[in-house]
Amino acid sequence: MVLTALGAGFSVWGYGIIKTTRASLHWPTTRAFIVRSQIRSTSDSGKAGYQHSADITYKYAVNGKVYTSNRTIAGNYSSNTSRRARKIIRQYRGGSYVKAYYNPERPGEAVLIPGGTNLIYVPFGFGILAVCAGVGALIYYSKKKLYGPGAESK
Repeated sequence: MVLTALGAGFSVWGYGIIKTTRASLHWPTTRAFIVRSQIRSTSDSGKAGYQHSADITYKYAVNGKVYTSNRTIAGNYSSNTSRRARKIIRQYRGGSYVKAYYNPERPGEAVLIPGGTNLIYVPFGFGILAVCAGVGALIYYSKKKLYGPGAESK
């Protein structure tokens, strides 16, 4: 039951990520100024290697109000190689003006690259698999209890 509940939670959370990320494809745009653009490399203690991502801070205005954001891609990402981060950094250099996509319902939420990557489907997919595994385990154990050793035959 715990696995099923966790899976359901992951599915709901993952669906929210997919919904927001896909919606970002249709958000209005505004001009943004890149304040900082660099590669962020982080390491989890106990794990070998680093995770690399583009660390970009930009300012943009909506209806006269100035916002600051550091969300580059809807459904953020990182990679164990710096190749993709370097490519994004070249595209969004510090001191340049670019297009930012902002959420019309919450203008403080913006991204430079709408639509995300295929990784946005991982939490939802993991949740569905966990739900299926949990339901399968419940069915297996309920049948085992019903028809297993010591059960009365009918």
